[in-house]
Amino acid sequence: MFEGEVLHVQPGDPVELTPTNRPEEAFAGVVEFVSVALDPMTRSAEVRVVVDNTSGKLRAGQAVHANIRPTSVQRRAVVVPRQAVIQIDGAPRLFVAADERTFEMRKVTLGVGDFERVEVKEGLRVDERVVVAGVFALKSELYR
Repeated sequence: MFEGEVLHVQPGDPVELTPTNRPEEAFAGVVEFVSVALDPMTRSAEVRVVVDNTSGKLRAGQAVHANIRPTSVQRRAVVVPRQAVIQIDGAPRLFVAADERTFEMRKVTLGVGDFERVEVKEGLRVDERVVVAGVFALKSELYR
């Protein structure tokens, strides 16, 4: 499981496994173990699932699709592309559109994320637009 997703998964979370060769069949399971270590090459972590296989239809090494429903995630998050975030004086900030030609720099509090996107816990509303391209050009204008 990839880095940005595994942060929300914990033992006890329900899982539905669907074999890739038999997508019409589903098997209920539970997350038993979530590794705290990430593979440095894939940036993924091992997640082990216990599933009832008394029917014997699942085989060791068989490809399956796992739909994990994290019980710890109960709210919607505001997420932005990671490239929109800049650091100034050690604090994350975003340029937020005030109108079509005006942008304001805003200090934000970040949450979980991965290489491509990151959660904004405070400082940005879901209906606001952020600058993604040209962020460093705007930053350089501040120091002219």
